[in-house]
Amino acid sequence: MSQVEGGEAPLRRTFMEQLFGSLREDFATLKWEIAEDLRREVTDLGQHVDTLEQIHGAWEEKVDSHRWELHTLQDKNCSINQKTWKKRSRQSNIRIKDVPTQAAPGPLEDFVA
Repeated sequence: MSQVEGGEAPLRRTFMEQLFGSLREDFATLKWEIAEDLRREVTDLGQHVDTLEQIHGAWEEKVDSHRWELHTLQDKNCSINQKTWKKRSRQSNIRIKDVPTQAAPGPLEDFVA
């Protein structure tokens, strides 16, 4: 019996070593494949990030451009408003100066008196 057991033990050990060796190789291959997949994913993500950064940069340029246009329009509007107010104030001053302080005698005063 001891010979049978002695014969089985090396066979088991050999089988286990082969099994674990095979599993180690499979695991190493799997790790390598996962690492390659991750590298590809990171590269793809990097490209997407680059694309998003380009889109964001273009968007920021547009926003800055529109801000500049808005400020320019606001400046023009302020300038127009100032000119309009100056014109109106000049016109109102002229009107006020043109209005006589006393009413001229006329048919209405004759009627009221």
